[in-house]
Amino acid sequence: MTAPWGTSQVEQKRVLLLGAGGRAKSVVLPALHCMREQWSLAAVVTRTPRPISLFGGEMEFVTVGSLRECDLGSVDVVIVATTLESVPGIVKELAGQPVGHVTLLLDTPVLPRKSLATAQLFPRFKDVLVSEDCIALPPYVVAKRLIDEGRIGRVKCIYSFHNDYKYHALASMKYLTDSRHIRSIRWSGVGAGVAEATIRMPTGPLVRMLEPRDYEIGRFLVVGDRGFIADYPLRGVGGFHIDYRLEQGRYRGLTVNGESCAEDDLDRMLGDSLPGELQDRSLRTPLKIRGFMSILDGATNPQSPFRYSPEAGLYDMAAIACVERFSRFHDFGLGDGSVITALLRMLSRSGRC
Repeated sequence: MTAPWGTSQVEQKRVLLLGAGGRAKSVVLPALHCMREQWSLAAVVTRTPRPISLFGGEMEFVTVGSLRECDLGSVDVVIVATTLESVPGIVKELAGQPVGHVTLLLDTPVLPRKSLATAQLFPRFKDVLVSEDCIALPPYVVAKRLIDEGRIGRVKCIYSFHNDYKYHALASMKYLTDSRHIRSIRWSGVGAGVAEATIRMPTGPLVRMLEPRDYEIGRFLVVGDRGFIADYPLRGVGGFHIDYRLEQGRYRGLTVNGESCAEDDLDRMLGDSLPGELQDRSLRTPLKIRGFMSILDGATNPQSPFRYSPEAGLYDMAAIACVERFSRFHDFGLGDGSVITALLRMLSRSGRC
């Protein structure tokens, strides 16, 4: 099935979506809607076939009830947006077919803890990546650019005020600090549902993360030895204020110290086609949609900086599992990786967890 909104004069890549729940409707399908000139929807697979109409009728299709009804030979990317427990079975079913040309996109945290052996099937695909859109959120991308340009000097501390959550938080902080693993995490409850996580990065910076997550008010602050970056009004020497440009309540881009950030093709697609009828109307939703657009673009672009590996996603899962059980986590560098990374590789290959 090719949806009518997926037609274009340019040669399109084709995507197969598994699942049509909250994640698919709030992020994946809006992103595909914005990128419809480049991507066509081959099919959407759900447990039972049903018609779906989104965005005031701008996107309409009928789902199919089985992978057997899909032509995988014509598909470039398969996006899995189902429950975590169903992922191992889906990967096994896909891996039993000719998928050497297919890039598989899995949501964080990639696999259930007791199904790490499923990773042994990943080499049967052309590529397997993680749909970790939080490493491509527009304000973090702008902050990373300012950091890389040396605008605030050496990063010393990052503060996250109700702005990040579990696996996504670790992925975002690794992205901002160019870290491949985490040195340590210490979580402590303050009281009344408020908690603080202190994260030490191997590249030097310290991260202080205040919970609970609340995307309606969440903000962040990056402090360097010569300045800072904040997405809320904060005055000071060497300060960069990232602000969200809104028109009639709709996200339209970012500004830095009052000047609009340059837009790329994906930004323009979002601005031209972001649906007005979204399930979640919070500011975080268009940011995640724009982040997922970068993830999808990177699925077929080996040079993209937004390609998050399954190994990185499984690492984040292991770190959070440890913190949830012991309120702390420690790791040590080992070669080009870390002790925990090496352990996860071993467990994945052996089928033990």
